[in-house]
Amino acid sequence: MAETPAGTEPNAKPPVPPDQEWASLAASLAAEKTARGGTRTPEEARPPPGVQRAVLSSSVALLLAFMAIVVAAMMWWQYRQFYVSLDETDAATAVALERVRADQRALQDRVADTNEDIATLRRLDTSLGERLEALPGRFVALEQRLDAVQGGSFA
Repeated sequence: MAETPAGTEPNAKPPVPPDQEWASLAASLAAEKTARGGTRTPEEARPPPGVQRAVLSSSVALLLAFMAIVVAAMMWWQYRQFYVSLDETDAATAVALERVRADQRALQDRVADTNEDIATLRRLDTSLGERLEALPGRFVALEQRLDAVQGGSFA
C-alpha cells in the first residue's frame, strides 16, 4: 500500500477555488433561465396590482406620518412661544403693578399732607374768626380811650 500524505484521501477531488464555485452557480442559473423560456415578457415583469397598491398606501402612510410630525413640531413651537409671550407679559404686568403701587403710595402721602393742611387751615380759620369777632370790641375800647384822652366824641 502506498502511503498518502496525512489527511488526504486517494480518491478525493482537489479543492475548487471559491471564484470557480460562483462561476459554476451563475452558469447553472443561466441554464435554468434559458430552459424556462429565456427572458420574461413585459406583462410578467410587472409586479402584481396588489403590490403597487401596497407601495402606494405605504407611501401615503409615510407622507401622513411626516405631516403629523411637522404639525406636532409646529404645535410644540407655538406652545413654547405662548409661554415665552406669557412670561414676558407677566413680567411687564409686574413692572406696571409696581409702578401703580408706587403712584398709589405717593397719592396717599399727598392726601395725608393735604388733610394736615386742611386741619391747619381750619385751626387758623377758627382763630381768625375769633380775632375778627373781638375786633369791633377792641375798636370801641380804643375809641373810648381816645375820647378820654382828647375829651371829645367821634360820633
